[in-house]
Amino acid sequence: MTTALRQRSEPTRSRHYLDGAKDQTCLLNITGVCTGGPAVSAHIHDEHHGRSVKASDLSTCDACQACHDVFDGRTHQPLTAEEWQFYALRALQRTMERRREQGRLIVRLDPERLSSERPTPKRKPAGQRTRIPNNPDRKIQSRNTLRKAERATP
Repeated sequence: MTTALRQRSEPTRSRHYLDGAKDQTCLLNITGVCTGGPAVSAHIHDEHHGRSVKASDLSTCDACQACHDVFDGRTHQPLTAEEWQFYALRALQRTMERRREQGRLIVRLDPERLSSERPTPKRKPAGQRTRIPNNPDRKIQSRNTLRKAERATP
């Protein structure tokens, strides 16, 4: 089995997208660190990161300066790999939603359809349907009946 290597594309650069962080609150929200202050666009390491290349502008999140410093490892409060991943993914999702709401990220949405408008599968003809047997001797037991029986037995 061979796997084709994907060629690295150039990182996306968009001042318009990054400017979406202006006058916004922090979405990174690192517990015990976040000031909730004015946000800047914090780049999250992606496949473009490295070799003196900054991550793509699409891989950014809105972060206050305190969270940004911890996130980039510029303080003495390092995050574990799991914490870093958690905060990065959560902030990236929140930021993308915010950019969509701001109109800076355009996503084609599926049209909303009522359940009454959705197609329903056709039923089998009456002769082909499986008959459910009627058993008048069958007693349906509820949980309450079972509990009463358990309490009654010594």
